[in-house]
Amino acid sequence: MGTSLYNIKTVAPPVSEQPLSSDRKSHYFFSAVAGFGAGIFAIPVVYNLGFTHGVLVFLPPLVALGALLVAIVGRILGKERKWLIQAVRFLVVGFLNTSMSFGMLNFGSLITGIYAGRGIIVINVIAFIIAFSNSFIWNRYWTFGRSTSPIGAEFGKFLAVTLGSLALDTGLVFTLTTYIPHDGLSPAALENLAKVFGAGISMLWNFLGYKFVVFKK
Repeated sequence: MGTSLYNIKTVAPPVSEQPLSSDRKSHYFFSAVAGFGAGIFAIPVVYNLGFTHGVLVFLPPLVALGALLVAIVGRILGKERKWLIQAVRFLVVGFLNTSMSFGMLNFGSLITGIYAGRGIIVINVIAFIIAFSNSFIWNRYWTFGRSTSPIGAEFGKFLAVTLGSLALDTGLVFTLTTYIPHDGLSPAALENLAKVFGAGISMLWNFLGYKFVVFKK
């Protein structure tokens, strides 16, 4: 007795288990949106560093184009390798979150005149919290595709990982802006240089934590 091919049912895997690269339009669209948002938040950073030319209005579309190109290249190289698609999406979202954190930090310094000391801790924590909220939404629903899983437990783990990231980021920003000699650097330049170190360390921490602790399958 043989089994008819017509009786074999193909069961689609759950949404969270389907290859992330299959949704091409969504992949490209959200990459461009994230890039555009990153460009908007980059404006106060560039402005605070002394570049005040009107060409800044072209920054969001240019960054959006760059993010789209990264998404295209990542999909071509990744094909059906899910981890690579996740890494590309995390990179795009990470750039958005980093720009948001940088942007809010620079905006806060612009309006308060605070570039070091305890005040910089407050400004950086506020900027980090805003970027953190954005990061959870983007990484949960787009990067790691976890829209069908319980949100409570994941949020608790996400918060724990991110608090560690916040400590690393803010600690570096405070230490470098307050205690490191900065002859020849403006306060804004030193602030952003310190933020680069903080963001780099925290981004590596976040990817490992999100991938293997928060959104692991």
